[in-house]
This record gives sequence, structure tokens and C-alpha cells, in this order.
Amino acid sequence: MFTVEPDGNDDLRISGDLTTGGDVTDFVWSPDSRFVAYRANQDNVIIFELYVTTPDDSSNDTKVSGIPMVGHVEPFFAWSPDSTRVAYRANQITADAIELFTATPDGQENDRVSGDLFSGGNVEEFKWAPDNSGIGYIADQENNEVFELFGSTPDGDETARLSGSFAEAGDVLFFEWVPE
Repeated sequence: MFTVEPDGNDDLRISGDLTTGGDVTDFVWSPDSRFVAYRANQDNVIIFELYVTTPDDSSNDTKVSGIPMVGHVEPFFAWSPDSTRVAYRANQITADAIELFTATPDGQENDRVSGDLFSGGNVEEFKWAPDNSGIGYIADQENNEVFELFGSTPDGDETARLSGSFAEAGDVLFFEWVPE
């Protein structure tokens, strides 16, 4: 992955060296433009992980997804509005479950935000609160194939089910944060 000035100057490779057959498949700029998060099979051709780098290559790429990975980092990931954490979905801890994680740009903190999911459970969607206070997500965390709304602090220390009771076979399909 490269960055370049609008006039074509300063063509810089900002991703790390890729293993043979490796690719950068997705990237997202942080809201303050200080970092770029990208998904790549950089170290192992069969495992996609999440990395953070700087657009001017002043900081080497840092793997921020947890180690070891059980599976892959999913293609959609998003920065917190204040650029202090990047959230991503991955098959990282529980086999056959897509859980929600956040990490700091330096990789020093990597926290599971979604509560314990059973094998086969999935976080489907997530969104940061506009004021950085938390992250909301839809998951079948407590009951298989029953998708409910949950909220958590950015570090995963406090997670709670936010949706109420459902009719039989009911699910949460969408949600939005109230604007500040």
C-alpha cells in the first residue's frame, strides 16, 4: 500500500513487506488522518490480520489484531471518532465465532468488546458512539440465531444487552446512535 502527494511527489510504501502471495485488501484512514488501518495477509498467506501505519511512513506498520489468530480479520473495520482505537470483527479467540475487538494504534491494547460468544455466534454490525463513549453492535451473543443489540465501553470492560424482549423469531436488524 502506498501514499502519494496530490502532485505525485513522496510516493511512499506504507505497508510492511508482504509474504509471497500476500495482499492488502482494505484500508481506512483515521478521522484525524494520523493513521491508516489496513487488512492484509502480510505475514501468512492464509491469515488476514489488521495493521496500523502512518501515511508518511514515520512509524512502521504494527500488527494490532490479537495473536494468535484462530481465523481472519473480517473486511469491515472502523476507527473511533477520536482516532484512539480501531474496531474490527474477527475469528480471533472463539473458534467459528466472529467477535468484536478494539485495538490502540500502537497495538499495545487489544480488547474483546463483544462478550463471550458461543461457537457459531457472530457480531453482524457495529458502530462507534459519536462521543467515543462506547460501541454498539448486533450479535447472536446469548441465543443462537437471535440477533440482539449490545453496547460496550471501547475497552470491553462493560458490555450490556440493550435490546428488550422479542417476539418469537424476532431480531434487531439496524440501529443508529443519537447524534450529539
